[in-house]
Amino acid sequence: MVKGRPDGKPIPLVLSSVTDIHRVSQNLPDFFFHLTDRFWPGGLTIVIESKGLLPVLTAGGGTVGVRIPNNPLLLKILQTFGGPMAITSANLSGEPPATSAQEIGGELASRIDMIVDGGKTPGPIPSTVYDISVSPPLVRRHGVISEETLVKELACYNKP
Repeated sequence: MVKGRPDGKPIPLVLSSVTDIHRVSQNLPDFFFHLTDRFWPGGLTIVIESKGLLPVLTAGGGTVGVRIPNNPLLLKILQTFGGPMAITSANLSGEPPATSAQEIGGELASRIDMIVDGGKTPGPIPSTVYDISVSPPLVRRHGVISEETLVKELACYNKP
């Protein structure tokens, strides 16, 4: 692939609306919508049980990461083309992600046909990847939303 991404690494999906979730998932736990109400759009990628997705997206597993980005241009593109869309950061695998079109390195830029310049992204800290397909849920990648914040949100949800 263009990024040199390992074959066994799943590719996340971005959605334009939480209603898109039923197109790509099954067996959602009740608290899924609590998390989306609290953190979407934004920096939380939630790993859920997938429904009939291409193996390249799930790396042959039964889960997929989903997120609604806090990026107006990307949301408009998703709405225009009917999302969800498989998307990764703008970098070669293992390299820091670009936060602007100007930061996309020459090697990566030479491998792609087009760059859409949507301005500077919020920064180099990635989304937090929170796997709710397992019990208890696990943080798979630490990012902009702390594990402590997620644990507190679920504790608030589970209170009678």
